[in-house]
Amino acid sequence: MHQRQQLLRYHDRLADADHDHDRATKAGTAVGAFLALTPKYCIRVWHNNTTTDDTLFTFRISAEPIYQGLQCDGAAGSINHSLTTAEQNPGGDWTVALQPFGHNFTTVDLHPVQTITVPDAPDIQQQFGDITSFAPALFP
Repeated sequence: MHQRQQLLRYHDRLADADHDHDRATKAGTAVGAFLALTPKYCIRVWHNNTTTDDTLFTFRISAEPIYQGLQCDGAAGSINHSLTTAEQNPGGDWTVALQPFGHNFTTVDLHPVQTITVPDAPDIQQQFGDITSFAPALFP
């Protein structure tokens, strides 16, 4: 019964994310989470270890401005993950926020946000509003 309650809470959390971000239902957007198979053959949603209430870890991918995505880069046998947000400035360049995170395959530990400014380019959406360097693009 405990697993059922967790999955119902997870469903409610995704519904809240959809409601909070009304654009999440439009084409080019998605709400995501990571799942892990436990030793007892149950599926467990990853939790956010950074908060005090042990909330479920969810993220948003948006191919619409303000772009949001997930970057995964591998090097030297490890993979680095960052949630991304890119918002265009009045001058045409972009402010990009990178939220790196670590994990142990069941919980996520968010690291401090890094903010950079990047020049305008035709591939901004592909760089920061999708899943990159990890799997096939969601929104090719």
